[in-house]
Amino acid sequence: MRNSKSLQYLLKMMVLTAFITLESSTFSGTPIRVTESCSRPTPSVTAKNSSSVSFAWSAVSGANSYTVWYVRKSDGYQSGESTSTSTNITFSGLPSGVYDCYFKTNCESEISEYIIIEVVI
Repeated sequence: MRNSKSLQYLLKMMVLTAFITLESSTFSGTPIRVTESCSRPTPSVTAKNSSSVSFAWSAVSGANSYTVWYVRKSDGYQSGESTSTSTNITFSGLPSGVYDCYFKTNCESEISEYIIIEVVI
């Protein structure tokens, strides 16, 4: 089992590798760049019970959508990514445990860095 710093490092390397692959490939579309000009969302917990957690955040200027997912710390299980224009999300059906919830903004040709919120269910 990896600790959270190892997981964060691994995720950053995966994003960097994907970015480098996009930059060096014969990709015919517009490359997606991780930049600071595409701001991260600022989610906060709006509700939590024994099997779910809800978040909400203010709309980010220039955002086309937001991508969210979670990782269960006990076993590294990762939910699928969910992309939506909504500024709120509920993760439901969660067994008790500690979760890292990830949020990022998708702008026109850029994505923000992700932000991680840890919750205990």
